[in-house]
Amino acid sequence: MFVIFFSVSVVCVNAESINEDNNEVKVSVLKEEKAFKSDSVLEEIGEMHYSYVLAIDNKEIALYPTFKNSRTALMKIKEHCNASLRKIYEAYNLKELSFDNWYDIYSVLGDFEGVINDEYQENKLSDEEYKILSRDIVNLNMFFDIYENEFQNENIISLSNRCNSNLKENYSVKAYHYLSLAIDELPEIEFDSNELLNYSSKILKTTQSESTTQSCPGNEKFSVTKGVAYADKYATKTNYVDFGRCDAGDCTNFTSQIKYRGGVPKYKKYGEKGAWSYQMDYSVNKPIFKYSVRWCRASSFVKFFERKYTYKTSSYGNKRTAFIKFSNAVKKGSFIAFDKTNDGDFDHNAFVSHVHHKGEDKRRPIEYHGKTYLDFKVAQHSNDYNAWVSAGKNSWEKLPYEYPKVVFAIVK
Repeated sequence: MFVIFFSVSVVCVNAESINEDNNEVKVSVLKEEKAFKSDSVLEEIGEMHYSYVLAIDNKEIALYPTFKNSRTALMKIKEHCNASLRKIYEAYNLKELSFDNWYDIYSVLGDFEGVINDEYQENKLSDEEYKILSRDIVNLNMFFDIYENEFQNENIISLSNRCNSNLKENYSVKAYHYLSLAIDELPEIEFDSNELLNYSSKILKTTQSESTTQSCPGNEKFSVTKGVAYADKYATKTNYVDFGRCDAGDCTNFTSQIKYRGGVPKYKKYGEKGAWSYQMDYSVNKPIFKYSVRWCRASSFVKFFERKYTYKTSSYGNKRTAFIKFSNAVKKGSFIAFDKTNDGDFDHNAFVSHVHHKGEDKRRPIEYHGKTYLDFKVAQHSNDYNAWVSAGKNSWEKLPYEYPKVVFAIVK
């Protein structure tokens, strides 16, 4: 989950005009019209589509899917989840959902889900109340997952326009700089970022520098023992002294902490291009933490460390198979992620702290819609817990039934 707030003028060209000025290769954003199918609830909220592709010479990569009319979709989700939204406004002292404050509401959904789970376990909510609130949290999460894509597309378009402007002035190094940033923002779909960067450096006639590295050097230094020890200690409390907490959602900040405390060195300094790092400053004797995009953004973290295995629910004939295969593959020390709507933007990261229950040599099978999955313990933030999937507090096994197009990933 990540968003950048800004306004850009979107400059697009037709495919026929890419090279009409001269024979040099252009980097362009092209208009595209292709339907994006998702959950039936989202279809009721608004029609969705792919509207742009990034064209680099003869390669085209689709940008994120968006609502055709985002403002109308925003009004419809307000009506659809009105009662639950009012509880969120009251609980977090937020104003009514609007174009200006939607991200404030999106960023508290993980915490709110934890609150209602606790209240239900403590019998403070009836079965019907819990059912409605849980359903609305799922619908709001799916909605915001698509709604935010409009802003991410604007960022990619802005970067590609800067690339093209520098190409026209024959500033190939600067052009490559902006193009590599755009590539880093592209949806996490089935293409190899390093291959695309190498290809781009050739067509832009420049040399790829170390700063464009997409995968993390030093990742092999990770110690599962150290990582698990850190996760067990800080899964249910925040390490404010050393790392602070990311207000926009702390899940990836926490998994980055586990990587770092497990022995993986920071990559570059905070503020440098492509960094996986953080910085602590002081203001009035109070620490202020700043995080690089790769340190705190879920999809950027996944792309940087790379996926080892991917399991798409839509690839199987039933909802349970992807999760069962995913559960069988995770190990103690696995970094895991999911993309709720298969829009190419991973939404959440977590860490597998244990796979064997105390005193058991074999992994415990858990009944699951007529089959079984192998239990594992997840340490995560937003909401914060270190709990077995089979426990009431953990909801990873529910994801295929709440988000029918969910994609699971094990990250290197």
